[in-house]
Amino acid sequence: MITLNSLSRLFGAEHEQILYELERARCPRCGMLPKSLYGNQLITQVVILHYRQGIPMGRLCEQLGVGLGAVFDILHRMAALFKDVIPMLSREYRQSPMRHADETGWRMDGRSGYAWLFATPELSRFLFRSARSARVPREVLHKLAKRMPDPTAHFKSVLDRLAHDPKRDPIAMLFPNNSS
Repeated sequence: MITLNSLSRLFGAEHEQILYELERARCPRCGMLPKSLYGNQLITQVVILHYRQGIPMGRLCEQLGVGLGAVFDILHRMAALFKDVIPMLSREYRQSPMRHADETGWRMDGRSGYAWLFATPELSRFLFRSARSARVPREVLHKLAKRMPDPTAHFKSVLDRLAHDPKRDPIAMLFPNNSS
């Protein structure tokens, strides 16, 4: 067996010990994740096809020829990389002077749920939850949600008054400051 010492004796040269420190981060050349079994192209395809195109996991595995465990591994690694982004997006949403929130029914793998959109002119954040309750907006709005008035309270009071006095003008009741 040839060792470094035997080579230096053979050639009469002193050897220099070089210590390499490997950073536990992305590859500076290609951006590949450390200890990753998957290339950037596959990672990007999985993320875009599932989250952007809405392709279910099972179909995604069939199309790419990758096992379900590998897809979950890829998505969990990406979630860990982007874990600090979600609170930042919520903060940005709360600070915007113009906000919009909406929900719609959503079926995923045969189960019903709701897709929530929280948007500003520059930002769109989606949440997928099983509930349609006010807990979901509170999750994004935090303390701001406690100060929000109930948007349906005014309409409910108008409906109650109309039930007692059907001859009243509902438009004038809904928009009392409207002079037209």
